[in-house]
Amino acid sequence: RLPDGRSTLELVAAHGITVLTGPDAALWSGRVSKAPMSCVSLDEALAERLGLSPSGALIVRPDGHILFVARTADDIVAATRALETLLQPDQA
Repeated sequence: RLPDGRSTLELVAAHGITVLTGPDAALWSGRVSKAPMSCVSLDEALAERLGLSPSGALIVRPDGHILFVARTADDIVAATRALETLLQPDQA
């Protein structure tokens, strides 16, 4: 839950992919800006409750299904490959 009582699912865009990042969103925002996705930075406490480091991220479909969990920045290469496959499956 968010501090205001809403569900984290309310942060997920109705269309396209949403990347929920830890507070160090700079690692992700550049990658997200190149694709049809939105990026939402979580505060440190919420990121920690979701099992993310400050540099981690969750990649989420519009229906709330989690596509990929990047617990730390070390997972960014695998996450980028997953996103590329998702967005351009014929080129993977």
